[in-house]
Amino acid sequence: RARVLDYDDLQTRLRSALVDPVTGDRACAALRRRFRVVMVDEFQDTDEVQWEILRRAFHGHITLVLIGDPKQAIYAFRGGDVHTYLQAKGQAHHELSLDVNHRSDEALVAAQWQLIGGLSLGDVDIPVRAVTARHGGSRLRGAGAPLRIRRVPMLDEYRNRSGLMSIADVRDLVRRDLAADIQHTIGRAELVTSHGTRPVAAGDIAVLVDRNSDARDIHDTLDAAGVPSVVVGGSSVFAGPAATDWKTLLEALESPQRLSLVKAAAITPFLGWDGTRLVTAGDAGIDTLMVEMGAVARVMRERGVAAVLETISETTDLASRLLSLPGGERTLTDLRHIGEILQEAARREHLAVTGLLEWLRERIAEAGTDLDRERSRRLVSDAAAVQIVTVHRAKGLEYPIVYLPSTADRHLPRKPYPLHLHDDEGHRVIDVGTPADPGHDLRKRRHLEEEAGEDLRKFYVALTRAACAVVTWWFPSTNTPASALNRILFAPRGFGGEIAEITPVPNERDVGARLADLVGGSAGTIAVEPVPADPTPAARPDGSGDPVPSPSVTARTFTRSLDTGWRRTSYTGLTAGVQHTSSVTAGSEPEEEVTVDEPEPPAVGEGALPLPDPGARPPGAALDPELRRAREMRSPMGDLGSGTTFGTIVHEVLERLDTEAGDLRGELVRVCAAVLQRRGADVDPQELAAGLEPALHTPLSPQTPDLVLARIPARDRLTEVDFELPLAGGDRPVAAETEGPTLTQLTALLADHLPPGSPLAGYPERLRSAGLTQQSLRGYLTGSLDAVLRLPGPHGPSYLVVDYKTNRLPMADPAGLTAYDYRPAALAEAMMSSHYPLQALLYSVALHRFLRWRQPGYDPARHLGGAAYLFLRGMCGPATPAVGGATCGVFAWQPGAALVSAVSDLLAGEGRGESA
Repeated sequence: RARVLDYDDLQTRLRSALVDPVTGDRACAALRRRFRVVMVDEFQDTDEVQWEILRRAFHGHITLVLIGDPKQAIYAFRGGDVHTYLQAKGQAHHELSLDVNHRSDEALVAAQWQLIGGLSLGDVDIPVRAVTARHGGSRLRGAGAPLRIRRVPMLDEYRNRSGLMSIADVRDLVRRDLAADIQHTIGRAELVTSHGTRPVAAGDIAVLVDRNSDARDIHDTLDAAGVPSVVVGGSSVFAGPAATDWKTLLEALESPQRLSLVKAAAITPFLGWDGTRLVTAGDAGIDTLMVEMGAVARVMRERGVAAVLETISETTDLASRLLSLPGGERTLTDLRHIGEILQEAARREHLAVTGLLEWLRERIAEAGTDLDRERSRRLVSDAAAVQIVTVHRAKGLEYPIVYLPSTADRHLPRKPYPLHLHDDEGHRVIDVGTPADPGHDLRKRRHLEEEAGEDLRKFYVALTRAACAVVTWWFPSTNTPASALNRILFAPRGFGGEIAEITPVPNERDVGARLADLVGGSAGTIAVEPVPADPTPAARPDGSGDPVPSPSVTARTFTRSLDTGWRRTSYTGLTAGVQHTSSVTAGSEPEEEVTVDEPEPPAVGEGALPLPDPGARPPGAALDPELRRAREMRSPMGDLGSGTTFGTIVHEVLERLDTEAGDLRGELVRVCAAVLQRRGADVDPQELAAGLEPALHTPLSPQTPDLVLARIPARDRLTEVDFELPLAGGDRPVAAETEGPTLTQLTALLADHLPPGSPLAGYPERLRSAGLTQQSLRGYLTGSLDAVLRLPGPHGPSYLVVDYKTNRLPMADPAGLTAYDYRPAALAEAMMSSHYPLQALLYSVALHRFLRWRQPGYDPARHLGGAAYLFLRGMCGPATPAVGGATCGVFAWQPGAALVSAVSDLLAGEGRGESA
């Protein structure tokens, strides 16, 4: 899990322990005391490290039984080493052989013996021995001989300069012939089972191939012929476009305030927009899109992936829309398949959208080597379908009927690189040298010999997967000479059953004579059948209707009860649908998507930012010169745009801005230009920079005039801090009668800790009147902090939660937005109306949890610096008026360590949230 050790490390470290000159004997003795009998299955796929472990620990001391079939040693590419098997066999005290075939019919076993009996599969010690069959006769009727070789004649129109047929043309011809033959078999053959005789179905048939690309091509051919098929263990579904589409959607759900991400999600199959619609949608259309994406993001946080897919399917008519497009069935299948896997990953690993997105990125990155069967691409949903599977994955499996279209198709590179072989001592080596190196030709020869032996064993595995019948193809192509079937049919056999690595393709007359002899000696168990020059499968195997009868299905009755109290929620989810209790509202903010925080108590600790009561106003405030000055100070951002798109742009600029740049104004213009260009916004970067620059130089507190955003270096600023907090134990099961913490309890804590003179003193009652407080807090709480600032202090740093707001607050004259509109009293009303104090409280809890395991010697009374909501339109630079000791445009609140700790405990389900 930590990615410190892999499976090879585990084995080599164990071997090192067992061979250690000092402790090795004691380690071996410890293992022998633990086991009396050791049995190793599939031993032909072992390697020399594994055998050395087994040999040193057990061989000659206790009973060691090695079970394997060297004829099925086909995993050299994974490190399987048949030479190790043969070495172990040579050291065994006894050798026992299984001589009864429990899989295949007697007729098929006889045909297999006629074809490969006595053959050595890469080594004289790996012969094909005679066996008997448990199943007498044949359980398949109406399908011809148990082993059928479909012979493709030399077709002049496909002949190339080598005098043989082009392999690309031959593969296409074989695929079409295979589809037609499967149609014929499904329509006419019958299987004898323990329950009686029944027609052969598509699910009784397997097509074994060498390459995943072959599997996809065969699937497409069968699909065009109306034969249901499925690629088993083919390419990972994460290697296809559907995985990228899911990644794009999750990125938008993670940050639904980011216009570029939402636009990217809009043009995925999920929403089905195109470029023309994006361009012509206009601001209203884009705003609607942003709102809809925000709604889906809430579904994601609260209900998970499955609910997201269901919501999108319902609202965008996903299924019918995709199925009307070419390849739509595959797209829909892949999207649903990945959705199922993501849902399971989220459940199993407790992942919210951010963690799930990272998990998906890892799956996409490793898709090329992913061998997980569950992630193999499903191309249709019908389980009763022809199974298309690679030979390597088919090892150990069995099927009634097996088709082998690739056994005469093996490409042999002229200059193989690197070379995989065994040296004179029998060790596996990789030669990464050049043809000019001494001994290269000898090593190349060994490489080719071992590859040829592996190919013969792979043919054996493919041939013996069938219970009743095998159909294979031979053709005179450029890839035929090195293939297993061509060598088996036409290469002369040595005394020990060996055959050459390459056998030239005979002329047509000699091919006919050899195949006739094979059929004549098989007693009717082998047949050679000509392939027509232009095989054309019918639209349906029987000319009409579906060849696979639809099973009778009924819906299961749902009897379980759902725990509707558990959810994945956020500040936005907790306050969704609330009617504002005042005409003064802050409106919706794009950054409020997946961010949830907890508040802090009202005591200001050492090192905390001295943020005064923003609503306090001395007597005679109407005559306060600062208020008069505030009325006259125009907002630098008053003439700039508004809405979700504008807010997203401002947030991204502040996130990316390097405040340590030598030319801060130039850096601000550069970042504004880059963000505006990426988002395609029609805003002048110079104007945007001019509007934002004063906010960077506005004191966050009149008492600390040097504390401005422009002087916070990158090392003291964390941006876009995502979090996910377990509520009442998260996924821990709770008794049915157990009630988790509620907002009622949180509200009571807030009321207890707010001093009478606080500008937020009336907020608890607003929470109660808004109908929010009965919500249960069980599951997970997610969110994202705009920024966390680390502020120096005499007793160590304190940490300040910062949230940027671009809202236009209500004013008498919309054309004259001034600092007065963002005076402390107006900000207090805007905060309570939009329930920002709840957000600030939740954010503070998230910071509290974060600092507990990141800040050495953490003390909440000393390190928690409170929360500052920066209403940027009211921040007018160094001369911004300060009313009652608070800067216009800056709402600062220090909830205090006691309140934050109590709320954190409450949310964790630890008691009732008492503040003791």
